[in-house]
Amino acid sequence: MRIHHLSVTAFGPFADTVEIDVDALSAPGLFLIQGATGAGKTSLLDAVCFALYGSVPGARPDKSLRSDHAGPRAVPEVTLDFTACGRRFRVVRNPAFVRPPKRSGAKMQDVPTKVTLDEFVAGAWVPRSHRAAEVGETIQSVLGMGVEQFNRVVMLPQGDFVAFLRAKPEERRQLLAKLFDVSRFTDIEGWFDDRRRAAEAEVGALREDLGRSVAALSEALADDGDTLDTTTNLSELDLHDLPAALDAAVARLEERASRMLAGRDTAEGERDLADSAHATGVALKERQAKGLQARATLARLDADADHVATQERAVDAGTRAAAVLPQLADLARHARSVAAAEDALAVAVTRLGDLGVSDASPEALALAREHRAIWDEPLAKAQRLEESLRTDADAARTLRTQLEASLAEDEAHAQHVADLGVAIAAADEQVSTAREAAMRVADLRTQHEQANARHTAARTLAELRCEQGDLDERVAAARERAAAAKERALDLRERRLDGMAAELAAALQDGDPCAVCGATEHPDPAVRADVVSADDVAAAEKVHQAREREHQDLRERRRDVVVRIEQLVGTLDGHGEDVADLAAARELAARELADVRALAMGLDTAVARHSGRLEERERLEERQQARAQRRAVDEAELSRLSAAVEAATDAVSSMRREHAAQCPCGVTSVVEALIRHRALAEAETAHAGVLERLSEAQDLRASARIRVDEAIAEAGFPDDDSVRAAALSRDDLAALAAEVRRHHDERLVASAVLEEQDTADALAAAEPDLPALAARREEARATARAAADADGRARHTLEAVTRLRPTVVATVDALGPAAEQSALVQRLADAVKGKGGDNTLRMQLSSFVLAARLERVAELANERLAVMGDGRYRLEHSDALAKNGARSGLGLQVQDLWTGAVRDTTTLSGGESFMASLALALGLAEAVREEAGGFDLQTLFIDEGFGTLDDESLEQVMGVLDSLREGGRAVGVVSHVAELRTRIPAQVIVRKSESGSSVEVTGPANAHVA
Repeated sequence: MRIHHLSVTAFGPFADTVEIDVDALSAPGLFLIQGATGAGKTSLLDAVCFALYGSVPGARPDKSLRSDHAGPRAVPEVTLDFTACGRRFRVVRNPAFVRPPKRSGAKMQDVPTKVTLDEFVAGAWVPRSHRAAEVGETIQSVLGMGVEQFNRVVMLPQGDFVAFLRAKPEERRQLLAKLFDVSRFTDIEGWFDDRRRAAEAEVGALREDLGRSVAALSEALADDGDTLDTTTNLSELDLHDLPAALDAAVARLEERASRMLAGRDTAEGERDLADSAHATGVALKERQAKGLQARATLARLDADADHVATQERAVDAGTRAAAVLPQLADLARHARSVAAAEDALAVAVTRLGDLGVSDASPEALALAREHRAIWDEPLAKAQRLEESLRTDADAARTLRTQLEASLAEDEAHAQHVADLGVAIAAADEQVSTAREAAMRVADLRTQHEQANARHTAARTLAELRCEQGDLDERVAAARERAAAAKERALDLRERRLDGMAAELAAALQDGDPCAVCGATEHPDPAVRADVVSADDVAAAEKVHQAREREHQDLRERRRDVVVRIEQLVGTLDGHGEDVADLAAARELAARELADVRALAMGLDTAVARHSGRLEERERLEERQQARAQRRAVDEAELSRLSAAVEAATDAVSSMRREHAAQCPCGVTSVVEALIRHRALAEAETAHAGVLERLSEAQDLRASARIRVDEAIAEAGFPDDDSVRAAALSRDDLAALAAEVRRHHDERLVASAVLEEQDTADALAAAEPDLPALAARREEARATARAAADADGRARHTLEAVTRLRPTVVATVDALGPAAEQSALVQRLADAVKGKGGDNTLRMQLSSFVLAARLERVAELANERLAVMGDGRYRLEHSDALAKNGARSGLGLQVQDLWTGAVRDTTTLSGGESFMASLALALGLAEAVREEAGGFDLQTLFIDEGFGTLDDESLEQVMGVLDSLREGGRAVGVVSHVAELRTRIPAQVIVRKSESGSSVEVTGPANAHVA
């Protein structure tokens, strides 16, 4: 893969469009991406990864990729032009973001991610796809690697590979599994896990089934007291003894069930006889009681015969009176209507008299109607004129008030316009001052940052100088301790060699051959008092190694401190090291920056205030013009209303005088005259209606009297009072009739009972002994229930044991082979997963495969490390057994070829760790390419880590980077180390500012700003 061109818009820290021609930049083969911390160097690499895969390394969400510095309408976008597998592509990808609405007041709009892929064919770009899934498949196929592999093979993040260099085997396995396809072997591990779980589940299910069956058998047998006395508890039996125990239990249960069934039949026969005897006695007792009750009822009814006859007569008279009562009620209602109409007529005549018609005669009423016909319409017209007069007068008063208010408002606004002119002039001056301050903010901020950096550097420098002095003493002490430990180890090794003969001699026995000369006689064996053992020598060497590591660690720490001191001295750049002076300079720069920033921050407010006052003056002038036009209209309307009021007043006065001359009632008001006329009309209408109702009521009363007389005669009563005397309420009449019917019904029922033959026979028989019969019945029933319960328990137990026996036997037969199979699968699964005694290294199958990949990575890494490390160090894969039961097989250690010692990777210094991790990254990239079929990468990026190298190591690393350019490969180095700026002329310089980052591309012969 080779990258030709990269374009970034509103992405990460870049507010505007950044164009990078990688072909021109990488013509020398090696280029540098440099800039201040946080400027956006790594964001350029993120853009490459996002264009290809739609994601960036790390946990940053896609919706946060849009630049915070970009304008509200800017659309984030990344364009990448690259070649892979002989095909050239251009991918354009937009991350998801939130866009402001086009209309004011609307909600923010979510814009989804988009992507397009074009291919350069025959001199022109040809669209291939705009669907994310298809674009991803195409890029995956031409690159031959996913996003995880790309981030490790093309982007070489040194911090990650230092962690990989020092990681634990399990952490290293997780990363290698992402880069190398071991899915076949993890699938095998998963298959064995599934088989193990299935086998365990099968055995567990069989054990649960057997447990449930045994529990059910135990429960069934526990309910059978006779069987429990002779049967061993099934839960305590050996599984192979269960079938025989169940056969014996079945035989005993069958014999007992036969006995229980015979006893049940006998008890149920006795119970049926007792039930029959008791039922016969109860029936005889009931018939005897029924006959005695009937005799008593007839005697009581005979005593009440006279009273019942009186009730029958009252019921007859009440029934006949009930037929006449509705006619009497109707007559009374019509009489009340006549009285009410007569009262209403008296009221109507009085009302007419009050209104001037004294006798209410037809002639007087006709004269009043004629007067109303003449004056109703003129009076109504006069009333309308009065209402119009009031409305016009109110409108005229309102207009006068509005005109006065408009003139007063004009005077106030004229003064306000004058004040605004003064305020606008002051706002112009504030805007000019704020703009001048805004132009100084950037320079003062840079001065403040530099002053702050110098103060921090001076303070840190003072601390590091103290730390350097302390480390000088500690390094010297550690050197002495290491030399003493080395001398002690050498001394013990010499003493061990000197005493080796005495050690061999101590083990000789007469007759045994000597391990040196073979003699069986040992006349003069060597003797030494202070024999030194191998453990003593090993312990001394271990102490020596620990002292050496301590000495080396302190030297490395001192070297790092010295490097940091040199860097800080460069940062101070001749401004001195006095912390107090630098702090004062920093505070002065901060105050100046704060003052200017406060003025600059008020720019927007001042501009807005100035614009607002201009707009306000314009609005006031427009309102003055509108008020002048409105006053002209209101003055014309006021003149019209005044003339209309005067004309209406004259017309109403003339009408009122004429009506007063002709109307004898003495009313002068138009409204009162109209009210009097309307009241007289209503009174005449009411008088006529009352006369009509009175005539109708009198006719209805006469008709009702005739109907009442006819009904009284038909019912057999002499007059109205006799009907009322015989009348009963509906409830009393119904209750009395019901009592008479009940007397007759009881007599009929009692007579029928005494006439029955069964009742006569029962009265003639002796009274039965019911308590004795009931006691015998309950005793027989209890005996039958007990027999039935015993029979049911016996049959239930027999059925349960018979039903469960085949299940228990089948489960016992299946459990043994299933348990053996489960144990075998468990051993295999543990071995594949790196567990159990069959896997001594505790390596998973996939880890075993990855160990081979790690060996290849170490071989490829050592080719680079031999050049960078001056041939001193070599990386080795280790499958040594880990401690405390941890997984093994993916260990990594370093061999010091100068001393022959094998060391842990954590003992490397900062510079050595960088070179080892860079070699490891390059080796891992080469191994992944081999795994992908030899895919050739023409563009690589190496991110940070060069600051830990001394001059000699940096020279060696640069030699390795130069070798990577073979075959036209381009290598991009991301770093802020000053030395690299002079060593690599082709550079991408990323600069940060408040408005967003920018990029400048420089080279030996060209330079431009993107």
